Amino acid sequence: PGETLTVYTISDVGEEVKHEVDKLTRSNNAYDYLDYATFEDFITSPLGVTGVLSVFEHLLNERRMIVCAKSVTTLSACANAIYAMIYPFVWQHIYIPVLPRSLIDMCCAPMPFLVGLLSSSVPLLDKMPLEEVVLFDVDTGEFLREPEEDSSKIMSQHQYNSCLLYTSPSP
Repeated sequence: PGETLTVYTISDVGEEVKHEVDKLTRSNNAYDYLDYATFEDFITSPLGVTGVLSVFEHLLNERRMIVCAKSVTTLSACANAIYAMIYPFVWQHIYIPVLPRSLIDMCCAPMPFLVGLLSSSVPLLDKMPLEEVVLFDVDTGEFLREPEEDSSKIMSQHQYNSCLLYTSPSP
């Protein structure tokens, strides 16, 4: 944080040679990752309020989470929003917004992670030994895989329903 990187660019455009100097400085603020998160794709996804609350709960329980979407843009935006959603807490584990298909074996790792995966790669997960992994599709709003009910749930079904009643618009 606070360091400056100087980038020198020389471009040859026709008869003219351009010299450019760009200085990139990281902020001293530890929470600048919030500036890059756009919550629009995530909040307007078909997940709905209960889905967003479930994602939040799984994050706080330090689950292994795989987010999938058809487009890289939606995937990275939603992964960044989920990562920033737990502010003021910070995700201390593995975070890969878009996992390349060649590294899909990483989804079998035993430690908590938050990983984005393109929907085209999801069928490859069926052949893998995944235990206690949360897999949800941002495009459809469905949890494709979720651990069995356990005692580590933060909110009861009644509390979820209360949140739904509180956030539902009045006619």
